Amino acid sequence: MVRRDKTPPKGPVSLTNENTQLDTTWETVVGDDQNYPGFAYVFLLSYRNLDSLKDNTSHQSQQLMSSAATVSVSNSNTTYLPQQVNLTFHHLQSSDVDPTCVYWSDENEPGVWSGRGCTLVMSNSNQTVCSCNHLSTFALMSEMQQGSGQLSLVMWVGVVVALTCVVLSLITTLWCRFVSRKRRGGCRLQQDLLVNTTDVLQLGLQSNGHRSSSEVTKLLRTIEISIRLIAPLLTENVTRIETNHTEVEIMVRRDKTPPEGPVSLTNENTQFDTTWETVVGDDQNYPGFAYVFLLSYRNLDSLKDNTSHQSQQLMSSAATVSFSNSNTTYLPQQVNLTFHHLQSSDVDPTCVYWSDENEPGVWSGRGCTLVMSNSNQTVCSCNHLSTFALMSEMQQGSGQLSLVMWVGVVVALTCVVLSLITTLWCRFVSRKRRGGRRLQQDVQLHRK
Repeated sequence: MVRRDKTPPKGPVSLTNENTQLDTTWETVVGDDQNYPGFAYVFLLSYRNLDSLKDNTSHQSQQLMSSAATVSVSNSNTTYLPQQVNLTFHHLQSSDVDPTCVYWSDENEPGVWSGRGCTLVMSNSNQTVCSCNHLSTFALMSEMQQGSGQLSLVMWVGVVVALTCVVLSLITTLWCRFVSRKRRGGCRLQQDLLVNTTDVLQLGLQSNGHRSSSEVTKLLRTIEISIRLIAPLLTENVTRIETNHTEVEIMVRRDKTPPEGPVSLTNENTQFDTTWETVVGDDQNYPGFAYVFLLSYRNLDSLKDNTSHQSQQLMSSAATVSFSNSNTTYLPQQVNLTFHHLQSSDVDPTCVYWSDENEPGVWSGRGCTLVMSNSNQTVCSCNHLSTFALMSEMQQGSGQLSLVMWVGVVVALTCVVLSLITTLWCRFVSRKRRGGRRLQQDVQLHRK
């Protein structure tokens, strides 16, 4: 819900969906009147089909009695609200078990369900009302381990949270532009969204070991879309963010005329080299800014190919590259990527990218060539953008390598058989010729 006016809105505000109701006031939503930017918003996001999470410490299932719901407002100070907000949760099933009002606390990594700051106002067999003095992601639990119990976030929770961050980013576009005109300090909120988006989705890629190709495709696609939405909102020319799971560098140029010349982005594991002309693309559609980003994933050293059922070993960190030019399927000028090997090796690597043209997705080498390689690093040149990496073993999605292998085996066996036949035939002819010569010598002796 959004309100735009010269003066801050006042009075109660309520948001309701099928499973949850939020009740607060516009005064709580706005916060400090002195910093009112001309608009205020509040949102309620409920998650479906998320009815349980596993506690890795106690190895016991903690059952959610309600749908989880994320609440946020335009007021940036939501850690301790002057006026409590109320949430009414509808139970997933009618129950007489006493629920506990909880929220997801990420103060201590990796995060736990906590009841601090939330109190139970009213509860019956069908619904429960909670009152909290802060904002977060809330739920009802039938079993609560206070202050402990690290919970692993499942992949799709990460996807939903990431998409929520994207929605938040879009909502705050006007606010960012308003602030950037007054202060060049920029939108710290966008950087926080960027960190949370990449980190949560990286956890989705890592959790539960190998992921199916379709899941990898969806996650990589979500990461790229999220950064493409957030990047134009950044006010700094260069933004570098490093977390436990990712390294991202974003370069933005704003000017009336398109930028020109070479551009290079570098992190610990990868270097990306291109030109601003390639980044911009068609000058006629230049929107007044251009951006390019390089995102490297840590601890993502293997992916499983569900078609061949064989592990494909990555020799480098995987890296996603994209820029403001929307036409990236075939670039007029090739881009270069320099990968540092995870381990020193003399094995010939293959430059590959994650191709999602044919679901569910495969590693492919089409459009990429190896420029230079030694035991420590490899330079690849590609005519498109995607998520790239180096592989020590290349399984083409169409099975071309396995076909070549079997053809080679058949040809080799055929050559061996032909060699044996030729050898036997040569020996037979040799003996026949020797026998003929001896016969001629005997005839000549008898004539004499």
